[in-house]
Amino acid sequence: MLLAFFAVKQFKRVGQLMLKEGMILGGTYQIVGKIGSGGGGVVYKARHLRLQTDVVVKRIRDEVRDKVQSRHEAYVLKQLKHPYLPRVYDFIETPEAVYTVMDYIPGNPLDKALAQHGKFPQKNVLQWAKELGEALAYLHSQNPPILHSDIKPANIILMPDGHICLIDFNVSVALDSNMKGILGISGSYSSPEQYRDARMIQSCAHTAEISQAEIATDLRSDIYSLGCVLYHLLAGFPPATNFNTRMPAQEIPGVSGGFAIIIDKMIEYDPDDRYQTGQEYLEAVNNCYKLDRRYILQKRKEKTLFLASLLLFFAGSMLIGMGIREGIREREQNYQELLRKGEKTAKKEEYEKAIDAMVSLEEEYESRVEAYERELYYYYQAGSYQECADRGNDIIDAQKIIMKNEEQEKLVGDMFYLIANSYYELEDYGRAENAMKNALNYNQANSLYYRDYCIILAKQGKLKQAEEALEKAVRLDLEDDSIHYAEGELCVVRKQFEEAVEHFKAAMEITEDAVLQKRAVLLCAAVLRDNNRLDEEVALLETARNQADTQAKMVITEYLADAYMRQGDAHPEQVVSYNQKALTLFQELMQNGYVTYQLQENMAILYEENRDFESAKSVLLKLASDYPGNYRVYKRLAFLEADRQQYLSNSQRDYSQMKIYYDKCRELYEQQEEEDAEMLMLDHMIRDLQSGGWL
Repeated sequence: MLLAFFAVKQFKRVGQLMLKEGMILGGTYQIVGKIGSGGGGVVYKARHLRLQTDVVVKRIRDEVRDKVQSRHEAYVLKQLKHPYLPRVYDFIETPEAVYTVMDYIPGNPLDKALAQHGKFPQKNVLQWAKELGEALAYLHSQNPPILHSDIKPANIILMPDGHICLIDFNVSVALDSNMKGILGISGSYSSPEQYRDARMIQSCAHTAEISQAEIATDLRSDIYSLGCVLYHLLAGFPPATNFNTRMPAQEIPGVSGGFAIIIDKMIEYDPDDRYQTGQEYLEAVNNCYKLDRRYILQKRKEKTLFLASLLLFFAGSMLIGMGIREGIREREQNYQELLRKGEKTAKKEEYEKAIDAMVSLEEEYESRVEAYERELYYYYQAGSYQECADRGNDIIDAQKIIMKNEEQEKLVGDMFYLIANSYYELEDYGRAENAMKNALNYNQANSLYYRDYCIILAKQGKLKQAEEALEKAVRLDLEDDSIHYAEGELCVVRKQFEEAVEHFKAAMEITEDAVLQKRAVLLCAAVLRDNNRLDEEVALLETARNQADTQAKMVITEYLADAYMRQGDAHPEQVVSYNQKALTLFQELMQNGYVTYQLQENMAILYEENRDFESAKSVLLKLASDYPGNYRVYKRLAFLEADRQQYLSNSQRDYSQMKIYYDKCRELYEQQEEEDAEMLMLDHMIRDLQSGGWL
């Protein structure tokens, strides 16, 4: 009876804190309506009035509210940035409550998706398992580590593009030095240690949410909850809360042995028997094919065949043995010859043909790793970084590769290394780090792995870890050019810019590696640019452009053209000359098939500055055709039209076309989640034109 009274009192208290539709919270977020409620609090959909985008507002429960104030969790969570986590915009305190504001993630919560579909095939679940693993590894690697604490299907959104997002961070906690935290309890998904009394587990099986409890727990509770979610997605029902009657994941139809072993380990009763962190789990799931029964059986089969061959040999079946060996030798020769042909094609920079050749080779020798590694290398050489990363992940997920010796294991390491470097080029440093860790699992004796691992860590501000990685690389006899390059990156993070320039220039002078040369040039140019040393930047890029190979020359040329534009801004008396230099380079790039959005936008700006309005308009209209959803194209067209009218007499001016471009720009801009100062300027111009009677 007392418990029932308490529940009623709590309900009334929450009711008093309800936000009304139309209310504006924190002067920025207008409440649209209530989405739902649960043990974590009431959830609302709201509109970010400045960004004109939808957000989610949720009241933090009182237990976590105290921790937010004492541990600065608000600051910690606002720094999180990951593709599978929502962005936290704000923490708002009122006299009654504390609210979190974060991205509104479109899509379907997995609890509803399960209700619709019952269960999902392993292919989908394995993809989500890796994505959730990346998110969890990211959270657990923070300092201090972040514990989500309430992983369940309702807190995982299946987005329209097929990827997932792990939501609901106002019940998460930054763990203290003893790795203790506050956890909510969700029936069927909470770990045994989350209950005050293990006997509660049975009674909680049919309860979606239970009152919160102060419990000694750690990162392994997240591992358990995620394991229960994956089990539910594959089986159509969550694992039984009674450990004595629970069906192992290995008995779920359609689940590979390797994946099942991982899930069963995740949902062990004893936390010591589970994966200890999100990173440890992610490494396991990325390599689950090694645990797969097919892999084990293949190894046994290889061993059996080997013993059988020995028996035949000693039995005197020399003729048959010679025939088998001859067939194997011819097959191997054919494979190596096709690899060499692909390499020759790639050296001519005919990367598409080289890639096609490797794909054909993979179809005939689907378990051989060499062609797969070469295919990724050609994608990377061609500058197709997204394709390299996506294709590499697909190959790994397909679990077709059989590694028969150490050299082939190193090639798999090289595949992960290429994936990592592709993510680096895409500036997705979190995924780059995870891929590089996988590369190091296969080959810990490669100094270049540690060099690039150092740089990826440095890009994320993980200076101490980066320095340790570089020390390992040096112990493995890292070459001097690579040492200078890595030291330059570390100096940039330390804001030792003069030392960074010296290291990058030293690397450029002694290296024979074209990729390292290009990176060192661009990084050195960036340091010079950021420190307003424009003349040195231009001189560096001009020299590097003349010395670069074809692939690097394209990129360096674009950087040089951009530098010329900035020189024109810095020296108005020479702006026409610098603009013409930049235009010449941009035109050269386009003639060579190197066409990017930024390049074309820069060309339009230069034409406009030179008062060649028709050429500027032609470039922008082509961009509008190629990028119909990009508001920036129509923003540039509106500014162009305004600029063009300024050179006409008052009687000839007509701003109607500018208004058409502006309306389209504003429509597209309101769908974005970014702030653009130029949009405020354009809004002001339109208001002035309207008040002046021009529109």
